[in-house]
Amino acid sequence: MNEDHQDVKHLKDAIRAASDKKILLYCAASDTKTTSKSNEPYFPGKLGEVDAIGAADWDHRRKPYVGADARFLFPGDYVLHDQNMVPVAEGGNSAATALASALVALVLFCLKKDGQPFGGEIRSSMSRLFTSLAYVDTKFSSFVDNRDLLQVNEDGTGATYQAVASRCKIYFASRTNSKEEVLSK
Repeated sequence: MNEDHQDVKHLKDAIRAASDKKILLYCAASDTKTTSKSNEPYFPGKLGEVDAIGAADWDHRRKPYVGADARFLFPGDYVLHDQNMVPVAEGGNSAATALASALVALVLFCLKKDGQPFGGEIRSSMSRLFTSLAYVDTKFSSFVDNRDLLQVNEDGTGATYQAVASRCKIYFASRTNSKEEVLSK
């Protein structure tokens, strides 16, 4: 990639402008699959305004091809379907990125629907939420597990937007990265 090419400069400017407007930006992490064979950060993931997302398997382990630039891991297996609605085994970093973006959209929707103003810096708050939801041991490094956020309510009903918004506010306010500490509040 020619960093000096006018199209690249325009894209970088657009990314920085979006970030300045507090728009969250996610991209697929680099990978070492047969198509790229590179562990170098992808563009635009190497820019500081963008978080790279990698794929994990069903056991929450980093897929072997995920590059070191992946900040968070989301499911990358069996998240896509073919034209006959048959699950496709491999979705990869791109599918994981779509899931990360969808979780952010759900969180923002629930907060807005609940009438809770979003306080603070949005990117750091979402990063704190992802970090709080992530496994932190070496086996499950950075896999974001949203089950606690979307858990069934005590009465057996599904998570309402109010419940999700309330849990998010606790995570955002937390100064810890431990799910156990946040959930005990």
